[in-house]
Amino acid sequence: MLNQLEKEKKTEAKNGVLPTQVARFHLEKGKFPESMKPQMRDYLFDLNQVLRQAVPQTISTVIAYVPQHWENAHEEIELYAFGRFRSHYRVIDKLADIFAKPYVKSAILPRVNPVSSVEWAQAAKHNGTVKRNIEKNGLVIYER
Repeated sequence: MLNQLEKEKKTEAKNGVLPTQVARFHLEKGKFPESMKPQMRDYLFDLNQVLRQAVPQTISTVIAYVPQHWENAHEEIELYAFGRFRSHYRVIDKLADIFAKPYVKSAILPRVNPVSSVEWAQAAKHNGTVKRNIEKNGLVIYER
């Protein structure tokens, strides 16, 4: 498992910048948007905890993004799941199971957007939408 993670990081590094280097905020480093409400912060910490317990094998990083401003984030939140996978459906299905408990507790259901290493390489190279969104309002909530 450690070798796979090292290979992933080397591949992503070869492709350019890592998603965590682009993100504006980072949950575990204590860098939050000032306008984020405590309920949303608690919810994101809950997501971090369930991801740490589940340790999804094909997902290396999860970054939260709010299309508007963090102060207006209530039920609408997007999660970019980065990693090495072939099927977007399987990633969404796996994360849906993992996020069931936090959903019951908070009634916030995130929209999961899987981003493969190939898709990220293209987005980083061409300054794609995913990269711009993360630079603008991205918050790293999980990093393997």
